[in-house]
Amino acid sequence: MNKYFLLLLLGILWACDEHHSENQSNDEDSSNPESQSETKEEKLVSLYRDSVIPLFKDIPDVNPPQEIHINAEDLNIDAGAASDYLEVSQGLIDLENEAIQLFALTHEVAHMATLPQAKIFNLASAIPKGNSTNDYQKAEYLADLIAIHLIHLKKPEKFKLIQGDFETLQEIFGGEVFSHPSGQKRILSMKLYIEDGHSKDEALAFKERFLAIWNMD
Repeated sequence: MNKYFLLLLLGILWACDEHHSENQSNDEDSSNPESQSETKEEKLVSLYRDSVIPLFKDIPDVNPPQEIHINAEDLNIDAGAASDYLEVSQGLIDLENEAIQLFALTHEVAHMATLPQAKIFNLASAIPKGNSTNDYQKAEYLADLIAIHLIHLKKPEKFKLIQGDFETLQEIFGGEVFSHPSGQKRILSMKLYIEDGHSKDEALAFKERFLAIWNMD
């Protein structure tokens, strides 16, 4: 009788120890942020704060927005920056391509960096209109250039992914409208900067391309 009682007691103790270990493991998992997967929205916010904002720290008078507003009804891949917030579409959040998300977010902040960058190059305080290329279209070319230049310098691994996905990016850009050049022209402009960077200093290639866009007819 004592023998059976001892076996039963050992069995109860073993079961309690297993239950305690399982609870402890569950507690550790719930308290460990890495064990909980981020939502798509949280991932985009982290990408913006950790990867995009630091790209602009060396350009004077550029203060990237700290708030992100989500347009849940917009399923297109789109974003827009204002002085105090960045608006992103649900389509951009759902996009399964972090490199293009990075470029899109950087492009929007680059709009805010365009005139400060122009000031560094001793240019006027407004983008000039051309006969064939208006100032809105020039603004898009310049934001593309600043974005790809900063990513090239500071995120070379992401730059390679974006460069390899130019065809997808061109499709996202779409055709030419009054305020935006065509995707084909925008990709070509970035390629000209990249090709120049193969034969000269990247900073010089950037400056020359910036001036070429600024002075477009």
